[in-house]
Amino acid sequence: MSKKKGGFSELLYKTIMPKIYGIGAAVVIIGALFKILHITGADLMLMLGLSVEAGIFFLSAFEPPHQEPDWSKVYPELAEDFEAPAPTARPSNKPTASLASIGQIGEEHVTALKAGIQSLADNAKKLATLVLYRLTQRSTRKM
Repeated sequence: MSKKKGGFSELLYKTIMPKIYGIGAAVVIIGALFKILHITGADLMLMLGLSVEAGIFFLSAFEPPHQEPDWSKVYPELAEDFEAPAPTARPSNKPTASLASIGQIGEEHVTALKAGIQSLADNAKKLATLVLYRLTQRSTRKM
């Protein structure tokens, strides 16, 4: 067998075998359907399909192992010699000061965001109260 890239081994395991897997599985499934519906030919189809599947599993035992990609090229943090950069100091302990220091987010935006989050929390509490009220009304009606 050829060991160069694109050789017979690659053709067999990356192109031909996936097609044979699908065809063998399709024959087994249709054979099982024929068997369930008691249609003539079910025994032959199951025998043929399962034989193909057995052959596929036999050949897949000789499939070359997949090469694990070098993930450190994509995620440098995974490299063994990776050193994380030193954390930068924050200008202030106040989150609003650090957001405002970005430049495009002004103090008025931070204040509006805070008001929006507070409104969302209030509405969630009201919704929870309403749901509990409805559930208690339903349970008292059933009794």
